Amino acid sequence: MRIEFKNSTAVIYRDNGPKIYKESTFWRHVQRTLGPEWIAKLMWRDNHMVAEYQHYARRKDGTIMLWQSDFAIRNVYEDYNREGEVTVLLEK
Repeated sequence: MRIEFKNSTAVIYRDNGPKIYKESTFWRHVQRTLGPEWIAKLMWRDNHMVAEYQHYARRKDGTIMLWQSDFAIRNVYEDYNREGEVTVLLEK
C-alpha cells in the first residue's frame, strides 16, 4: 500500500498488496502505512454524529483525518481491490 496526498484528497494505491475484504481491515492497513502517529477507528467513537459503521483514519493530535464521503453507497475496499487505487478525502 502506498499513499499520496494531493490537495484535499489522498490517493491510496494497492501496489500488488493483498486483497482486503473488510472496511475495518482497509483502514487498519492505511493506519499501518502512515505510521504510529495515526489511529484508525469508527467515527462515532470520537463523538462525531455519523453512521455507526463509518471508519476513518486520523492523526493522534487530531490535525488531519482521512475519510470516505460516500461511504453509504460504496465500500472503499471493493474499489481498492478492483481498480488498484482509491481516493479518499483529506481534512485538516
